[in-house]
Amino acid sequence: MKSIATLASEWHGGQSTALYSLASTGQVCSVSHARLLVAECSGVRQLRPVLIKAESVLAAFESRWFGTDELPIPALLRRCRLIAADRSLAEEVCDRLGMWDVLVRLRLPRVDVALEYAAHCLAAHGVESIDGNYNDPYWQNAQYLYVNRGDPYDPTVLYDCTRERFFSGCWGDVVEKHGRRRGIV
Repeated sequence: MKSIATLASEWHGGQSTALYSLASTGQVCSVSHARLLVAECSGVRQLRPVLIKAESVLAAFESRWFGTDELPIPALLRRCRLIAADRSLAEEVCDRLGMWDVLVRLRLPRVDVALEYAAHCLAAHGVESIDGNYNDPYWQNAQYLYVNRGDPYDPTVLYDCTRERFFSGCWGDVVEKHGRRRGIV
């Protein structure tokens, strides 16, 4: 049986970037690469081994990042930090969530993706901001971003825009504790 790299090199014909990349590296390089391979190999019987490998990469990503188990807040916080630290992971999560194109975002686009991921995992009502007197070209008046779970005292994932860090807590407590100092009304 031929390797997937050999199959890719025989079939790419200089036209398919995903198959050419597979032929060059001998591996499925990323989740987005796997998605491209699935699109290119579907319906081509001879490329079935490539399709199976690409689908297994997608299934592993789906299972790890979007499995059905409910994550506790500390585990979700760790994942948010990973997404924010790794541009390619942020792009893959962004693509899976059907979000905007990360590449055209300004400073710290991965924070947005990480918080949207947390909102998805918590089945929350989206991402909201707590505005104050801080003024930044990207965040504007936002002091904190948080995943809105409905009740201000439900534990959630928050992001401090001035300190550029994720943390967990209740956004109601944050407003009570830091409201006056940060100009939160």
